[in-house]
Amino acid sequence: MTKEAKIISCIVCDITRQEEGGKTTLLGVYPKSVAVTKLPAILPNFGIWVEVLPAQKKNSNIEFEIVSPDKKTLVKGKGKLEISSTDYPIGLPIQFHHVTFNVAGKYVIKFAIDGAMKKIGEFTVLKNKLSE
Repeated sequence: MTKEAKIISCIVCDITRQEEGGKTTLLGVYPKSVAVTKLPAILPNFGIWVEVLPAQKKNSNIEFEIVSPDKKTLVKGKGKLEISSTDYPIGLPIQFHHVTFNVAGKYVIKFAIDGAMKKIGEFTVLKNKLSE
């Protein structure tokens, strides 16, 4: 049986970027919910940061997807990841621009490393009633 990578954390934020020296900057971290003033809502910046402990040293394929409450794909992507050590977690900054949220409710974050997509997190989009 092949060991699987372990997801340590998944953080939703406005901006996630890799800095020189290996640090990651997260700006505008959301506490499991994203409040918007109207729907549809377009966020100019939207990111997820995934911290993963890899199971094997190798070049891996990664995939990710965010699914809306009405089961539509909000964003998705794929890429390659070079894993040189399994001793330490890897932080993966994933950044999107001009993301449109059409409906309120729970959004599911799915992720895969060399395998099937699995749910690794969720967040709720809330329409701020104070703005009406």
